[in-house]
Amino acid sequence: RDMQSRRIDSVTSSVVNAKDYPELRTSWNTSASKALCVKPPISSASKACRSVATTSSSVDAEEVEKFAKEQRHWWDLNGPANALHAMNAVRVPFIVQNVSKVFRRDAARPRTLEGLSILDVGCGAGFLSEPLARLGANVTGIDASRGGIEAARKHALQDVAVAPRVKYEVTSAEEVLASGQSFDAVVCSEVVEHVAQVPPFVQTLCALVKPGGGLMMSTLNRTLVSYALSIVVAERVLRLTAPGTHEWSKYVSPEELSQFVSKAGLTPTAVQGTLYNPLMRRWSFVPSTAVNYLFFASKPAPPSA
Repeated sequence: RDMQSRRIDSVTSSVVNAKDYPELRTSWNTSASKALCVKPPISSASKACRSVATTSSSVDAEEVEKFAKEQRHWWDLNGPANALHAMNAVRVPFIVQNVSKVFRRDAARPRTLEGLSILDVGCGAGFLSEPLARLGANVTGIDASRGGIEAARKHALQDVAVAPRVKYEVTSAEEVLASGQSFDAVVCSEVVEHVAQVPPFVQTLCALVKPGGGLMMSTLNRTLVSYALSIVVAERVLRLTAPGTHEWSKYVSPEELSQFVSKAGLTPTAVQGTLYNPLMRRWSFVPSTAVNYLFFASKPAPPSA
Protein backbone atom coordinates (compact mmCIF):
# COMPACT_ATOMS: atom_id res chain seq x y z
CA ARG A 1 0.00 0.00 0.00
CA ASP A 2 1.47 3.35 -1.00
CA MET A 3 1.94 6.38 1.22
CA GLN A 4 -1.00 8.26 -0.29
CA SER A 5 -3.38 5.42 0.58
CA ARG A 6 -2.01 5.31 4.12
CA ARG A 7 -2.62 9.03 4.55
CA ILE A 8 -6.18 8.78 3.20
CA ASP A 9 -6.77 5.78 5.47
CA SER A 10 -5.69 7.87 8.46
CA VAL A 11 -7.88 10.83 7.61
CA THR A 12 -11.07 8.93 6.77
CA SER A 13 -10.60 6.50 9.65
CA SER A 14 -10.40 9.38 12.11
CA VAL A 15 -13.68 10.71 10.77
CA VAL A 16 -15.56 7.41 10.64
CA ASN A 17 -14.35 6.43 14.10
CA ALA A 18 -15.37 9.71 15.68
CA LYS A 19 -17.42 8.98 18.77
CA ASP A 20 -19.99 6.65 17.20
CA TYR A 21 -17.56 4.17 15.63
CA PRO A 22 -14.95 3.22 18.24
CA GLU A 23 -14.53 -0.28 16.84
CA LEU A 24 -14.55 0.58 13.15
CA ARG A 25 -11.37 0.30 11.12
CA THR A 26 -11.02 1.36 7.49
CA SER A 27 -9.86 -1.52 5.31
CA TRP A 28 -7.82 -1.07 2.15
CA ASN A 29 -7.39 -4.81 1.68
CA THR A 30 -7.74 -5.84 -1.96
CA SER A 31 -7.79 -9.59 -1.41
CA ALA A 32 -11.03 -11.53 -1.04
CA SER A 33 -11.95 -12.63 2.45
CA LYS A 34 -11.67 -16.36 3.03
CA ALA A 35 -14.49 -16.21 5.54
CA LEU A 36 -18.14 -16.36 4.55
CA CYS A 37 -19.11 -12.99 3.04
CA VAL A 38 -22.69 -11.93 2.40
CA LYS A 39 -24.83 -8.89 1.73
CA PRO A 40 -25.42 -7.08 5.05
CA PRO A 41 -28.75 -7.10 6.83
CA ILE A 42 -31.22 -4.58 5.42
CA SER A 43 -32.23 -2.67 8.50
CA SER A 44 -35.19 -0.42 9.08
CA ALA A 45 -33.14 2.54 7.93
CA SER A 46 -32.17 1.10 4.58
CA LYS A 47 -35.59 -0.48 4.11
CA ALA A 48 -37.04 2.99 4.34
CA CYS A 49 -34.68 4.02 1.57
CA ARG A 50 -36.47 1.76 -0.89
CA SER A 51 -39.39 4.20 -0.84
CA VAL A 52 -37.27 6.81 -2.60
CA ALA A 53 -37.94 5.60 -6.11
CA THR A 54 -38.74 6.95 -9.52
CA THR A 55 -41.98 8.82 -8.79
CA SER A 56 -43.91 9.97 -5.76
CA SER A 57 -46.46 7.22 -6.46
CA SER A 58 -43.77 4.59 -5.87
CA VAL A 59 -43.45 5.51 -2.19
CA ASP A 60 -44.63 2.51 -0.17
CA ALA A 61 -46.33 4.15 2.81
CA GLU A 62 -46.93 0.80 4.52
CA GLU A 63 -43.25 -0.13 4.37
CA VAL A 64 -42.17 3.30 5.61
CA GLU A 65 -44.57 3.14 8.54
CA LYS A 66 -43.61 -0.42 9.46
CA PHE A 67 -39.91 0.31 9.73
CA ALA A 68 -40.40 3.70 11.33
CA LYS A 69 -41.58 1.83 14.42
CA GLU A 70 -38.05 0.47 14.86
CA GLN A 71 -36.26 3.81 14.71
CA ARG A 72 -34.94 3.41 18.24
CA HIS A 73 -32.59 0.66 16.92
CA TRP A 74 -31.09 2.60 14.02
CA TRP A 75 -28.16 4.08 15.93
CA ASP A 76 -27.52 0.92 17.94
CA LEU A 77 -24.13 -0.17 16.60
CA ASN A 78 -24.80 -3.73 17.72
CA GLY A 79 -28.33 -3.74 16.36
CA PRO A 80 -29.82 -4.72 13.00
CA ALA A 81 -28.10 -1.81 11.23
CA ASN A 82 -24.56 -2.75 12.31
CA ALA A 83 -23.51 -3.74 8.77
CA LEU A 84 -24.63 -0.39 7.38
CA HIS A 85 -22.61 1.43 10.03
CA ALA A 86 -19.61 -0.75 9.20
CA MET A 87 -20.01 -0.04 5.49
CA ASN A 88 -18.67 3.47 6.08
CA ALA A 89 -15.23 1.87 6.30
CA VAL A 90 -15.30 1.33 2.54
CA ARG A 91 -17.78 3.81 1.11
CA VAL A 92 -16.40 6.92 2.84
CA PRO A 93 -12.81 6.39 1.56
CA PHE A 94 -14.21 5.58 -1.89
CA ILE A 95 -16.18 8.82 -1.94
CA VAL A 96 -13.23 10.84 -0.65
CA GLN A 97 -10.84 9.46 -3.25
CA ASN A 98 -13.12 9.99 -6.21
CA VAL A 99 -14.63 13.33 -5.24
CA SER A 100 -11.12 14.60 -4.52
CA LYS A 101 -10.05 13.59 -8.02
CA VAL A 102 -12.98 15.42 -9.58
CA PHE A 103 -12.27 18.63 -7.66
CA ARG A 104 -8.48 18.24 -7.77
CA ARG A 105 -8.03 18.12 -4.02
CA ASP A 106 -5.64 16.24 -1.78
CA ALA A 107 -7.68 13.24 -0.62
CA ALA A 108 -5.47 12.85 2.46
CA ARG A 109 -6.07 16.39 3.67
CA PRO A 110 -8.27 16.73 6.76
CA ARG A 111 -11.71 18.09 5.84
CA THR A 112 -10.95 17.50 2.19
CA LEU A 113 -14.65 17.90 1.33
CA GLU A 114 -14.73 21.39 2.84
CA GLY A 115 -17.34 23.61 1.20
CA LEU A 116 -18.72 21.00 -1.19
CA SER A 117 -22.48 20.39 -1.35
CA ILE A 118 -23.48 16.72 -1.19
CA LEU A 119 -26.94 15.17 -1.55
CA ASP A 120 -27.41 11.83 0.25
CA VAL A 121 -30.39 10.12 -1.43
CA GLY A 122 -32.09 7.53 0.77
CA CYS A 123 -30.13 8.70 3.80
CA GLY A 124 -32.13 6.76 6.38
CA ALA A 125 -30.97 7.83 9.84
CA GLY A 126 -27.89 9.62 8.50
CA PHE A 127 -25.27 6.86 8.73
CA LEU A 128 -23.38 8.17 5.68
CA SER A 129 -24.35 11.83 5.92
CA GLU A 130 -22.60 12.36 9.24
CA PRO A 131 -19.05 11.24 8.31
CA LEU A 132 -19.26 13.28 5.10
CA ALA A 133 -20.19 16.32 7.19
CA ARG A 134 -17.22 15.67 9.48
CA LEU A 135 -15.02 15.87 6.40
CA GLY A 136 -16.31 19.40 5.78
CA ALA A 137 -19.13 18.83 3.28
CA ASN A 138 -22.48 20.61 3.49
CA VAL A 139 -24.81 17.60 3.36
CA THR A 140 -28.49 17.38 2.51
CA GLY A 141 -29.97 14.02 3.42
CA ILE A 142 -33.31 13.00 1.96
CA ASP A 143 -35.56 10.03 2.65
CA ALA A 144 -39.27 9.21 2.40
CA SER A 145 -39.28 7.86 5.95
CA ARG A 146 -40.29 10.57 8.43
CA GLY A 147 -39.08 8.35 11.27
CA GLY A 148 -35.68 8.00 9.66
CA ILE A 149 -35.34 11.75 9.12
CA GLU A 150 -36.39 12.48 12.70
CA ALA A 151 -33.80 10.01 13.98
CA ALA A 152 -31.15 11.59 11.74
CA ARG A 153 -31.95 15.10 12.94
CA LYS A 154 -31.90 14.05 16.59
CA HIS A 155 -28.58 12.24 16.29
CA ALA A 156 -26.89 15.06 14.37
CA LEU A 157 -27.57 17.44 17.26
CA GLN A 158 -25.31 15.33 19.47
CA ASP A 159 -22.19 16.34 17.51
CA VAL A 160 -21.24 20.00 17.14
CA ALA A 161 -19.04 19.09 14.15
CA VAL A 162 -22.03 17.64 12.34
CA ALA A 163 -25.10 19.69 13.29
CA PRO A 164 -24.24 22.89 11.38
CA ARG A 165 -23.34 20.99 8.22
CA VAL A 166 -26.30 18.65 7.70
CA LYS A 167 -29.95 19.17 6.97
CA TYR A 168 -32.50 16.43 6.51
CA GLU A 169 -35.72 16.49 4.52
CA VAL A 170 -38.62 14.09 4.03
CA THR A 171 -38.74 14.11 0.25
CA SER A 172 -37.64 12.27 -2.90
CA ALA A 173 -34.89 12.83 -5.45
CA GLU A 174 -37.52 13.77 -8.03
CA GLU A 175 -38.97 16.48 -5.80
CA VAL A 176 -35.53 17.90 -5.10
CA LEU A 177 -34.80 18.02 -8.82
CA ALA A 178 -38.15 19.70 -9.50
CA SER A 179 -37.21 22.40 -6.99
CA GLY A 180 -34.25 23.34 -9.18
CA GLN A 181 -31.49 22.28 -6.78
CA SER A 182 -28.20 20.66 -7.80
CA PHE A 183 -25.12 19.52 -5.88
CA ASP A 184 -21.37 19.11 -6.24
CA ALA A 185 -21.81 15.41 -5.51
CA VAL A 186 -24.71 13.00 -5.12
CA VAL A 187 -24.43 9.76 -3.14
CA CYS A 188 -26.99 6.96 -3.22
CA SER A 189 -25.99 3.94 -1.15
CA GLU A 190 -27.91 0.64 -1.00
CA VAL A 191 -30.99 2.12 -2.67
CA VAL A 192 -30.75 1.39 -6.40
CA GLU A 193 -31.57 -2.31 -5.98
CA HIS A 194 -34.89 -1.43 -4.34
CA VAL A 195 -36.42 1.02 -6.82
CA ALA A 196 -39.06 0.03 -9.34
CA GLN A 197 -37.56 1.69 -12.41
CA VAL A 198 -33.78 1.96 -12.24
CA PRO A 199 -33.00 3.84 -15.51
CA PRO A 200 -35.21 6.91 -14.80
CA PHE A 201 -34.14 6.92 -11.15
CA VAL A 202 -30.47 6.99 -12.12
CA GLN A 203 -31.25 9.68 -14.68
CA THR A 204 -32.71 11.80 -11.87
CA LEU A 205 -29.58 11.29 -9.76
CA CYS A 206 -27.41 12.36 -12.69
CA ALA A 207 -29.49 15.47 -13.27
CA LEU A 208 -28.96 16.49 -9.63
CA VAL A 209 -25.17 16.63 -10.12
CA LYS A 210 -23.70 20.01 -10.99
CA PRO A 211 -21.44 20.22 -14.06
CA GLY A 212 -17.97 19.23 -12.92
CA GLY A 213 -19.34 17.13 -10.06
CA GLY A 214 -19.74 13.43 -9.37
CA LEU A 215 -22.19 10.64 -8.53
CA MET A 216 -21.49 7.70 -6.21
CA MET A 217 -23.71 4.63 -5.89
CA SER A 218 -23.35 1.35 -4.04
CA THR A 219 -25.49 -1.67 -4.84
CA LEU A 220 -25.59 -5.40 -5.66
CA ASN A 221 -24.56 -7.03 -8.93
CA ARG A 222 -26.95 -9.46 -10.62
CA THR A 223 -24.88 -12.64 -10.68
CA LEU A 224 -25.31 -16.24 -9.55
CA VAL A 225 -22.81 -15.54 -6.78
CA SER A 226 -24.83 -12.59 -5.47
CA TYR A 227 -27.99 -14.71 -5.57
CA ALA A 228 -26.30 -17.47 -3.60
CA LEU A 229 -24.82 -15.16 -0.96
CA SER A 230 -27.40 -12.41 -0.54
CA ILE A 231 -30.55 -14.49 -0.90
CA VAL A 232 -29.85 -18.19 -0.32
CA VAL A 233 -27.23 -17.78 2.41
CA ALA A 234 -28.12 -14.43 4.01
CA GLU A 235 -31.91 -14.78 3.88
CA ARG A 236 -32.66 -18.49 3.93
CA VAL A 237 -29.73 -20.09 5.75
CA LEU A 238 -28.21 -17.60 8.17
CA ARG A 239 -31.34 -15.44 8.45
CA LEU A 240 -29.24 -12.30 8.45
CA THR A 241 -32.03 -10.63 6.49
CA ALA A 242 -35.73 -11.36 6.40
CA PRO A 243 -36.82 -13.67 3.55
CA GLY A 244 -38.01 -11.56 0.65
CA THR A 245 -35.82 -8.57 1.51
CA HIS A 246 -34.14 -8.75 -1.88
CA GLU A 247 -35.39 -9.43 -5.37
CA TRP A 248 -32.52 -10.75 -7.46
CA SER A 249 -34.14 -9.50 -10.67
CA LYS A 250 -33.77 -5.92 -9.39
CA TYR A 251 -30.00 -6.18 -8.92
CA VAL A 252 -28.03 -4.00 -11.31
CA SER A 253 -24.70 -4.80 -12.95
CA PRO A 254 -21.86 -2.26 -13.21
CA GLU A 255 -22.22 -2.45 -16.98
CA GLU A 256 -25.88 -1.45 -16.75
CA LEU A 257 -25.14 1.45 -14.41
CA SER A 258 -22.43 2.57 -16.82
CA GLN A 259 -24.94 2.61 -19.66
CA PHE A 260 -27.51 4.53 -17.61
CA VAL A 261 -25.12 7.27 -16.48
CA SER A 262 -23.51 7.54 -19.90
CA LYS A 263 -26.91 8.21 -21.48
CA ALA A 264 -27.37 10.98 -18.93
CA GLY A 265 -24.07 12.61 -19.91
CA LEU A 266 -21.81 11.35 -17.12
CA THR A 267 -18.60 9.37 -17.49
CA PRO A 268 -18.06 6.22 -15.37
CA THR A 269 -14.65 6.56 -13.71
CA ALA A 270 -14.44 3.94 -10.94
CA VAL A 271 -15.95 0.59 -9.97
CA GLN A 272 -14.77 -1.15 -6.79
CA GLY A 273 -15.88 -4.51 -5.44
CA THR A 274 -16.64 -4.91 -1.74
CA LEU A 275 -17.54 -7.84 0.52
CA TYR A 276 -18.96 -8.06 4.02
CA ASN A 277 -17.70 -10.61 6.54
CA PRO A 278 -20.55 -11.22 9.03
CA LEU A 279 -18.25 -13.06 11.44
CA MET A 280 -15.87 -10.10 11.74
CA ARG A 281 -18.57 -7.52 11.01
CA ARG A 282 -16.18 -5.89 8.60
CA TRP A 283 -16.19 -4.75 4.99
CA SER A 284 -13.23 -5.09 2.65
CA PHE A 285 -12.32 -3.87 -0.81
CA VAL A 286 -11.97 -6.85 -3.16
CA PRO A 287 -11.08 -7.21 -6.86
CA SER A 288 -14.38 -8.87 -7.76
CA THR A 289 -17.64 -6.96 -8.31
CA ALA A 290 -19.67 -10.18 -8.36
CA VAL A 291 -21.62 -9.31 -5.18
CA ASN A 292 -21.44 -5.78 -3.77
CA TYR A 293 -19.74 -2.88 -5.49
CA LEU A 294 -19.17 0.87 -5.36
CA PHE A 295 -19.61 2.97 -8.50
CA PHE A 296 -18.56 6.50 -9.38
CA ALA A 297 -19.22 8.71 -12.40
CA SER A 298 -18.30 12.32 -13.14
CA LYS A 299 -20.18 15.02 -15.02
CA PRO A 300 -18.12 17.09 -17.45
CA ALA A 301 -17.41 20.64 -16.39
CA PRO A 302 -18.77 23.41 -18.64
CA PRO A 303 -16.26 24.67 -21.21
CA SER A 304 -14.21 27.63 -20.08
CA ALA A 305 -15.32 30.97 -21.48
